[in-house]
Amino acid sequence: MRENRLSTFVAGLVVALPGECRSLTRRRLARGECLRLDERRLLCLAGIGQGSARRAAVRLLEAGAHGLLSWGCAGALSPALGVGALCLPTAILDGAGGSVPVSAPWHERARASLGGHVELHIDPLLSIDRIAASTEYKRALATRFAATAVDMESAAVATVAGEAQVPFLAVRAIADRASTALPGAVLRATNAEGTVDLGTLFRHGVLDPAGWPSLIRLARDFRIAVRTLSVVARQLADDPLLGPTSRV
Repeated sequence: MRENRLSTFVAGLVVALPGECRSLTRRRLARGECLRLDERRLLCLAGIGQGSARRAAVRLLEAGAHGLLSWGCAGALSPALGVGALCLPTAILDGAGGSVPVSAPWHERARASLGGHVELHIDPLLSIDRIAASTEYKRALATRFAATAVDMESAAVATVAGEAQVPFLAVRAIADRASTALPGAVLRATNAEGTVDLGTLFRHGVLDPAGWPSLIRLARDFRIAVRTLSVVARQLADDPLLGPTSRV
């Protein structure tokens, strides 16, 4: 995959969740909205899933991005990955037997910049259009695929980048361990935009108060993952493909 040779490279960051956006900007975005963080970075809040990610990636290219980056959180498939660990995968697996490599020069530069600052893993990332909610499903995925983590958007972003022949990179922080099952209350309260309906969540919490400790742990772990993304954004501030840390 070729690298863009323009003097000012504009990276387009596809981000699924509003909470993940906080590692890059304090602005609140609507689903599908693009925001110019600075002269070298564009951000689009995609929402959850492959379709949403594909639409966001296309919007970013139309807005002037020269390369695409899948930015956000992932779930661990390997017990070796703890909460807050960073996945900087060399390839994206699509769940149907396909594998798309990331841009090697971009990956090598990011890996060199991040080494020693975060717990870094470069194994392939699995990207499927279904939430890996149960520990049983995570084990099944780990057995079937040569991947240590899973998300729901990177395959679509990688595909759009390949079609447009622009560089692609994925940066994903672990928000839930392989041994963590996502509470049903969270799944039912989360809409396609990635926003949690607090009223729905509270009603489920009232009906099942024993689930509150899991909800609290999940929220804590998500914050840890977002802190990792914030560290990565600061560490890559001088990368010509990512630009300065946002002040938006």
